[in-house]
Amino acid sequence: MKKISSSNITQKRSTSNKTPIKKNNVLLRDKPETGFIDFSKKEKEAREKDWYIFALAFLDLAKNGCEYLIKEKSLKSKKYITIGIIYNLKHSLEIILKAFRRFHRRSQNKELNRSDYSHDTERLFDDNFKKQIEKKLDKKSKKIFSKIIHKYQTFDLFNEYLKGCFKFNDLENTFFKYPENSAKVEVNYSRFLNRITKTDIKNIKEDINEIKKIIDKIKK
Repeated sequence: MKKISSSNITQKRSTSNKTPIKKNNVLLRDKPETGFIDFSKKEKEAREKDWYIFALAFLDLAKNGCEYLIKEKSLKSKKYITIGIIYNLKHSLEIILKAFRRFHRRSQNKELNRSDYSHDTERLFDDNFKKQIEKKLDKKSKKIFSKIIHKYQTFDLFNEYLKGCFKFNDLENTFFKYPENSAKVEVNYSRFLNRITKTDIKNIKEDINEIKKIIDKIKK
């Protein structure tokens, strides 16, 4: 009877019990040379679809809120819903841009960098990625998308309403000490919401419809 050495047993055990490589608690199939999980083509397509599903989920919640307020005879006691509408719309824009950047970098076999994790939609829509996205859009859609991103980043649509709604709180006395400071801004949301009209809600709904058209073009 052939004897098996203890070294062979140890070697077999170490091979069979090899700990799989994981990143962010996700199993890596091959060497992560680019920092990306080595998904198959089908898996990549499914993950890309998931990002746009999330964008549409937040966008549809915003649209449902608009439709609810438009149907109401009076907005007086329901205007608080506008906060959720604006948040969901803004968050959907962030997801759209992050999704595009992520999968464009993957297609170029490049690493994600710090800018890809920003919450600043105008930064996410920088010149490089703006050009890549605009390749998928016609002239009219390019203009609309840029305008919408700027509008909800800077709140241009509500600038008039925001007058008198801000209060600065310079807790650490840095407001006039440094150009970048720790002063806090407090917002009187009740005053702001009282100025919202049904026309504003209808305009937001129009923007949502435009964003949905743009998603269909970008994800192709």
